[in-house]
Amino acid sequence: MFRCSTGWINETGQICACLDDITDQRLLERNVLRQEKQTLLDTLVGGIAHELNNKLTPVQGFAELLSLEGNEESRRYTGYIKKSTAEAVNIIRQLLQLSKPSAPLPQAVDLRQIAEETIGMLRFQIRESRCQVRALLDSSPVCVIADAAQLKQVAINLVLNALHAIEGRPEGMLSLETHVTGGTASLIVADNGCGIPRENQSRIFDPFFTTKGHEKGSGLGLSICFSIVSQNHGEITVESDAGAGARFTVSFPQADTPAVLFAPGAEPVPSVPALRAVPQGTRVLVVEDEEVVRCLLQEMMRTSFGCQVDVAVNGAEALTALQNREYALVLSDIRMPVMNGPELYRKVLAQSPETARRFVFMTGHPGGQHLEEQITRWKIPVVAKPFSIGRITEVCGPFVRAASGEETHRQVPDHGFSRDQAGGVF
Repeated sequence: MFRCSTGWINETGQICACLDDITDQRLLERNVLRQEKQTLLDTLVGGIAHELNNKLTPVQGFAELLSLEGNEESRRYTGYIKKSTAEAVNIIRQLLQLSKPSAPLPQAVDLRQIAEETIGMLRFQIRESRCQVRALLDSSPVCVIADAAQLKQVAINLVLNALHAIEGRPEGMLSLETHVTGGTASLIVADNGCGIPRENQSRIFDPFFTTKGHEKGSGLGLSICFSIVSQNHGEITVESDAGAGARFTVSFPQADTPAVLFAPGAEPVPSVPALRAVPQGTRVLVVEDEEVVRCLLQEMMRTSFGCQVDVAVNGAEALTALQNREYALVLSDIRMPVMNGPELYRKVLAQSPETARRFVFMTGHPGGQHLEEQITRWKIPVVAKPFSIGRITEVCGPFVRAASGEETHRQVPDHGFSRDQAGGVF
């Protein structure tokens, strides 16, 4: 890219032209703009995730408590609630995947199964589009090492993009293919839709870039795909011309390990451990600014341990309570007004290191890489919202039971940030 500038020289009428190469400058400006967009996106998505996970926590938690005591019909209804909550959590995870990709959980995955399940999940949208679908899948397994749930998310996004591209075409065609070439396994999603002009192909994986118009697209889908594939050490490419359809290829090194079969909702539901009452007078302090979540945690603690539960709405109230009483456990939210969880922990650590060793954090979204790294260094367990009663019992149990001398809180697993077993996301 060049910039041409001209100017008159004295009275002779001669013109001097100067040609400057500004390619690097424009690339730098584009990168700065992209970084600013990403920062804005991180802040926006993080706030949304925090608020939604906070609201979903009592929905899932009270449904689980009801299912423990209800009859068969009520358990069926609460099962629907928990299923819908899990689906909402998955939507939040998709948003967070763009702003801060979670660490993949690699396993052997058969790309054929990803393709088949994607077609099954989107059968309604495919039927509505009235397009023909071809599944050109290998007869033998096409295995890669990657996060199965994340790969399915990529396939879903690519198929939805293809359906948008062929919208309104009388003979729309969508195909999903798998093949192995030279040790590389690939999943291909192709369509005969409107295609992508060459001048746009270098930008289609940028956040917020869309040619659909704001009423039809956010410009996030392909950016999420690119982020996921990169996190799983793969590559995504596109071949297209305007009016000639598009062909997206997702490639990974082929794996020899047999793929683990999985299905939506096939994960075992954690069972609630039988009540193991702790000594009378054992107390837990719950620090949480959301009233409904405080009530939920009181019920969960009583159900799991039979202990007494005090509550505080922020770190300042908790600090006062800790100065007046001894607690077997301090279960604190991270993001709160007045004084947040990390600020509370620092003050307690300075005043009573022994009490600081009884902390467990919970959060709908931690709020920044720096804070995550700090909490990980502190080696404090973190429970993601929304959480199950089984997860609360698993993480908090060693602390509470330490009051009776059964075990020490040093035995608590999974310190720091991770993808929570109960389905919560960071």
